[in-house]
Amino acid sequence: AVVSTQSTGDILDQEITTKKEFILNSLVKNAICQPEKMTIYSTLVGLLNVKMFSTGGEFLVLIMERLSTLIDDAEWRNVQLLIRFLADLINCNVVLGASLLGLFD
Repeated sequence: AVVSTQSTGDILDQEITTKKEFILNSLVKNAICQPEKMTIYSTLVGLLNVKMFSTGGEFLVLIMERLSTLIDDAEWRNVQLLIRFLADLINCNVVLGASLLGLFD
């Protein structure tokens, strides 16, 4: 059966209080490992952000920490994918376009 993004978001919303670290780490990992599904993951982050604004901020902190680690480890393909993920989060109103541009300054 096909599960809609909204219903998946609802499930994540119910589980986020007890499994927040696991869920957020899984979203970042999946965005890197399955870039063809990145838009789905960014949409799920957007849905979580709408229901619990602090989660979006925590997610961005996690991404920035992961991005820093990937740069230090010279994992350039994964750096590129995470930056693409950040850009996709603009469409979900999790990241401001100006903030992403500021990252490159």
